[in-house]
Amino acid sequence: MNFPTISNAERFAKLQPPEGKIRMVIDTDTYNEIDDQFAVVHALLSPERLSVEGIYAAPFFNHRSTSPGHGMELSYDEILRLLDRLGKSSGGLVHRGSSGFLENLKAIPGSSAKLKKELANFTRITSLLDALNCRYQIDITSTHGFEYYTGLCFQISINNQRIGGGGRYNDLIPLIGGSPAPACGCWRSAPRPP
Repeated sequence: MNFPTISNAERFAKLQPPEGKIRMVIDTDTYNEIDDQFAVVHALLSPERLSVEGIYAAPFFNHRSTSPGHGMELSYDEILRLLDRLGKSSGGLVHRGSSGFLENLKAIPGSSAKLKKELANFTRITSLLDALNCRYQIDITSTHGFEYYTGLCFQISINNQRIGGGGRYNDLIPLIGGSPAPACGCWRSAPRPP
């Protein structure tokens, strides 16, 4: 992968905290966990520093919801409850988000053919999981930092214990001088003896 390079001076400049009032839009699965409720309330109670211009309810799917869309609706209702308790109007501020994972990504303008193909493949996988009523969570930070993954990565957990994972590394072979080839890998952990 060819990432853009910037000088250290540019990097440090970009890492400086912004000055003045920060405009923000919050995308949140507020009903899912309390940290999002705290973040929304904190942002709304900090008007001298933060300008909240929109709050979008995000989908989630776990033991607290029956589908990603149901999770989004629960979060939407929770956002409205928070604003009501704060005595703030929700008019024009609070919006329903996507009712499913990755649904809106298909419409990204200017997306490359490769990105559209990968998104279509990924949404097929999530649609199959939805049809099987499998609970899953998409977390782009969940991989172990394995640099050789150059595509979709995944982990499988049961009762919050990782039991497997893997990912695509189609672009790895060309990076080390070989011809392009489809490639993926996965792992599965064995149960620990009692």
